[in-house]
Amino acid sequence: MKNILIVTQYFSPENFIINQLAINLAEKECNVHVYSGYPSYPDRSNFVNKEINELSNIYKNITIHRYPIYHRRSGRINLVIHYLSYLLMGIIFSYKIISLNIKWHSILVFQISPITVILTGAWLKIFTKAKLITWVQDLWPDAVFSHFYSNKKKYPFNKKIREIINWFCIKIYSLSDLSLAQSLSYKDNLETNLKNKRVELVYNTIDDQNVEITANRKLYSEFNNLNIISAGNFSTTIPYDLFVNAIIKLKELYGKDIQWNFYGSGTQFEYFKKKVYSNDIDDVVNLLGIVSQSQLPKIMFKNDLFILGLIDEPLISKTCPSRLIYAMANSMPVIACANGEIARIVSESNCGFLSNPNDHDKLVSNIIKYKNMSANEKYNISNNSLNFYRKNFQKDMLFEKIYNLL
Repeated sequence: MKNILIVTQYFSPENFIINQLAINLAEKECNVHVYSGYPSYPDRSNFVNKEINELSNIYKNITIHRYPIYHRRSGRINLVIHYLSYLLMGIIFSYKIISLNIKWHSILVFQISPITVILTGAWLKIFTKAKLITWVQDLWPDAVFSHFYSNKKKYPFNKKIREIINWFCIKIYSLSDLSLAQSLSYKDNLETNLKNKRVELVYNTIDDQNVEITANRKLYSEFNNLNIISAGNFSTTIPYDLFVNAIIKLKELYGKDIQWNFYGSGTQFEYFKKKVYSNDIDDVVNLLGIVSQSQLPKIMFKNDLFILGLIDEPLISKTCPSRLIYAMANSMPVIACANGEIARIVSESNCGFLSNPNDHDKLVSNIIKYKNMSANEKYNISNNSLNFYRKNFQKDMLFEKIYNLL
């Protein structure tokens, strides 16, 4: 039996893939413990009325050790305090883990932002002598720098300070014995900076228990209408002006025959909504709010195309967003307005069409090209999407790889 300690800022009932990995490891008869703060993502109020068994010490044969933190609140200063409290309190309450006197096979750090979660794992490694493995979900310092870029502000640091921050982040990553990169671009970056450390490619994945594995979209090609779906967070990294310009042009060409269905919420939702109404395209754009992951497969099956865009910024283009993985799991053809990792995956899988995130004319032509395809051609693209998912992103396959590395 492997004794596995997972160090993570987020755990059930917060909805992250680390929950499914922990359950999977426990089902393999590993002795799984999780070290985490009390849940607060995206807001502490979401968990006030949760059933007590979801916050208890035992969750699906997983032992959870929680400690108090400064809960998430709006504002950057509060977010920084939240991150720092996670590190400080994690070290203060580490006696909960050290006093167990368990011989750990591995400490697995689930590193979203911030990078300092690795320091908590490294602190515990000192006392436990266990192998430290980090699953890198957000690559630092790129994640920090891209945040300021995407908000259309100048970097708040001069070049020298950025170099110092980069050096500091490399030193933190080097504390791990093994790094798991969630994209090929991440892997290349980590291998360049961690020359004497092992790096493995382990893509991000999704909870696919509700996914309907099928590529049969022929039914929808029989209709004149084309339904395009976007699902996910309305963030500053999405090129909404590009979408609006393309929608305006396609409405001029096809009227209401092409419908755009946007699911989700976020900081840019109101901005996009204003753009929709000010450009008189609210009759072809449907803002449908937040839906659960369990609802998405049926929703996606009733749409023809999945559209995905990221602004043209190298720091952002290294990531493989989970929304792309979810679309491919549901055999969706993909219209991608992005460079970097997304462009590589769409091109390699032949699951759709690519355009630059600044070129709305190319986006328009790609959608028209798909619209004019035969039913068999559309089916083949859907099948390519699903096959690439099965070979690269399928949950059980990736979890088995992680298990073998622990």
